[in-house]
Amino acid sequence: PSGTCVSKAGYQRKICFSDLPTGGSVIVFGPDRDIFEVVENFMEFFVEESCGWCTPCRAGNVLLKKKFDKVARGKGTEGDLRDLEAWGKLVKATSRCGLGQTSPNPILTTMQNFPELYEARIRKDRDFVPEFDLAAAIQDGCTAANRQPACKEADHE
Repeated sequence: PSGTCVSKAGYQRKICFSDLPTGGSVIVFGPDRDIFEVVENFMEFFVEESCGWCTPCRAGNVLLKKKFDKVARGKGTEGDLRDLEAWGKLVKATSRCGLGQTSPNPILTTMQNFPELYEARIRKDRDFVPEFDLAAAIQDGCTAANRQPACKEADHE
């Protein structure tokens, strides 16, 4: 999970320390695998495995995963992609140990090597899409309590 995700364009690379170091392992995914599912699983691993000692790894990986999940759900914008890149670089540069220093790699290397997949998932019609949908949350609460919303705004997106 902490290595480099390579697309078909990188198949000519050499598996060696000076080009594509593997740390002793290689994972090959077939064309039917959703790369976003793979990255989501890798980021869950890093969130769970963080020791919590340093803030960049403890909090940064949670924020990276949430932002990535937003993009993967098709709710992200170009600004969210910029955030992912900037935050990933920040976590890499400021984390104390190797886990934190490599944890953004699944996101950063797939953004670099599979840009068309990210471009296909973002919303180009809007500059900002909130992660939290207040109307949906109110509706969920009303459904759970068997009540109707008290205001009309809850009926809107």
